[in-house]
Parts: sequence; structure tokens; C-alpha cells
Amino acid sequence: MTVVCIVTPSLNSARVISQTINSVTSQSGDFDILYHVQDGGSSDDTCAIVQDHIDRLASGWNIHCKSIAMTMSSGPDDGMYDAVNKGFSVLPVDEAALMTWINSDDLLASGAINAALAVVRQFQDVKWLGGRMVQIDVHGTVLSVHPPYLYPTALIAQGLCDGRYARFVQQEGVFWTPDLWKCAGGLSSRLRLAGDWDLWRRFAQFAAFNTLETLTGFHRRHPGQLSEDLSDYYLEVDSAEPIALDPDRPLPQPNYFRYDLSNERWRVSNTVTTDEDILCRSRAAGTIFASSTVTIQPSAYIVHGSTTDAYIALISQTPVTAGDVVEACVDVDLCNDARLLVRLGRHGDTEFEASPSVQVDAKRGTNTVCVSHTFKHAHDGYRVQIASAGAPALIADARFCSAATGEPPLPSRS
Repeated sequence: MTVVCIVTPSLNSARVISQTINSVTSQSGDFDILYHVQDGGSSDDTCAIVQDHIDRLASGWNIHCKSIAMTMSSGPDDGMYDAVNKGFSVLPVDEAALMTWINSDDLLASGAINAALAVVRQFQDVKWLGGRMVQIDVHGTVLSVHPPYLYPTALIAQGLCDGRYARFVQQEGVFWTPDLWKCAGGLSSRLRLAGDWDLWRRFAQFAAFNTLETLTGFHRRHPGQLSEDLSDYYLEVDSAEPIALDPDRPLPQPNYFRYDLSNERWRVSNTVTTDEDILCRSRAAGTIFASSTVTIQPSAYIVHGSTTDAYIALISQTPVTAGDVVEACVDVDLCNDARLLVRLGRHGDTEFEASPSVQVDAKRGTNTVCVSHTFKHAHDGYRVQIASAGAPALIADARFCSAATGEPPLPSRS
């Protein structure tokens, strides 16, 4: 029997919890679902709605997998992460092939469980995986689908995937094995907002986070949610005890899996062998991010396209205030002659703005490129995006080079 254990923490979620439950119970495939809703003592109709779903499922209503056993508990808890821990404590996770939780205002994507199980069955070393980041609105309308990202394990393990230094790992649609959950010790119930960030950095001590080229979960954006104001979230992140990495124990590196339609199997599309392959190739540079359409080779990024679809981005964490004029000078090491497109823009989740693209005819070797922009808004940092205007550019490295914008090594809390 292949079992998937799923928990939904809830509190006064009557408006949306049916959508969440349906996203779980509509999953189809050759597996059994053990699904538990851990309610925090709702004063609205949440528990009645959940019980109605339990009764329907008990009668065999509309089940598309082998079986679904759904349960519910309701009572006081010490926050969302405590509720998730309690939920898993009542499920037989030892029997599970995979575990996940889905909050009461978020959704699993159709086919998410089947995809995750297929990869885990085919690749025995995969213990932790998820799909693209996706946001929806209060009505379920898809607002954005992000490109697939590969996260070097060291970045997650050091707590740097917090939305400031590197991208978040979206919790919705992430699956893991029970042994990984036990090694990490579950969620920290003392955290209120950053519990998934903390769990990911503890997972990363033991396993890599693998990315699937598909959608596995949807994060709902709506007014008043806990994640709307990130200031308290970052207070939790910054106050967390660092985790010291063992320099003598190499961290496992992630894979990027795509479905091969001709062979009807998932396959490894791109293997990361070092931290530098996708992110932070040059630690003296700050952080280099490669878009998903950039091909990674042992000695170069192969960039072919515009700054909106295929680029590397050299990221500075230097804050920008409204009205600042920033001139960023970058040394770009090329393996061939190339026509580059370079622009300077904001980094982070604030309102987008960027300079027009500057075209540079660059030669093989080191080329110094300067680009400037007057920022209208305050930002947590800025980025220089480098693309190609013609034939593919083979970029070996890039780094800030002027004294005014020179960057320290990649920040670390270890």
C-alpha cells in the first residue's frame, strides 16, 4: 500500500476550506490518502464543513485514488505549526511514502501527488521535492506562475532562501519522506510565521530539494493573511539560532525533473553538481541568479535571449532609497565575442522598475560594463541583468567591480 499523509491546519476557514479539501480529495492515482484536518477551535462553520466532507468520503463519494481516510480534531493549539505537528502525530506516518501539509486557504494542484510519487518511485534518493511557485487570488484565479528554480542545498541550509538573499521555497505543493521529517524533528512550534523556512533549512542538512517541471501547489494571496506583512516574518528569521554546517560532510545537490512524453517517464533534465552551478557561481560577486532558460555548463552560462526571458542577474543586497542614482559597474568574463544586453533594476518584492537595456559589443575575455538608473522607489537591493542580443553569449563569470558597488562574499548566518 502506498500511503500519502496530509494535514490541513485550520481556524475559522469556512469561506475557503472546501476548496482546499477538494484539492486534496480530487487527487487521482494508485495511492491511498490519509488526510487529517487539525482545527484550532473555530467559531464559524469550519468544523461542520469538514465533517460534511468526512461523511461524504466515508460513503465512497467521488474518490479517484485507491482510498481516502479523512479525520478531524478541534481544540486549542499553539499556532499553525503546532497544529501541523499535532495533525501528523495522529497519522501513521511510518507507513507513508510521502508527507505534506496544505493550509486551509491554499490548494494542491491537480495531479500533484501522482507526480511526486512517480519521481520518488523512480529515483530512490529523492526525499524532498516540489514544483513551480504559483500564486492565486481569493477566487482561485492564477496570478503568476514562476519559472522552475533549482535551489543549491547550502543556500537553504544556511537559511538564505528567505526572499531577501535568495528566493523562497514555496510550502504549498512540497512533499517529503517520513525519515526526513524525523531527522529534522518536525516543525518548531515556537515560530508563528517562519516555521516552513526553519524546517527547510533543517531538511537541507540531510537532503536536497528537487524541482519538478510542473505545478504541485497554489499559494493564495488575499488581504489580511499572515504573510501579507513580511516585517514580522523577517524578525523571526533574523532571531533564529543559526545552524552550523559540517565542512567535512558534503551536502547533496538537487535535480531538476521534467516529464519525457515519448517515454512516459520523469527524467533528470539538469543536474546541479556544485553550489555555484545555478546560484552564487562567484562568491565575490554577491549572488548570481540564472533564469531557467539559461543552459549551465561546467565553465560557462550559455545565455541566448533578451533580459526578460534568458539572462543571468548579478544581485546586490545594498538597500536603495527613493531618488537614489545607482551606477553599477560589472566585469563580465566571456568565452566568446558577444553582443550583450544589460539593464539595472530593483531586487526584491517591491514595485518593479528598471533602466532601459544597454547594448554592448563585448569581446572574449573580461569586459567592464556600467549601467545606471535613478530609482523612484525604495528597494532591498538591486540587480544587473545580462542577456544576449544576438548569438548565444558564453558567460564564464560576472562580478561588481567598482569600489562604490563592490560586494562582500555571499552573506552567511553559519
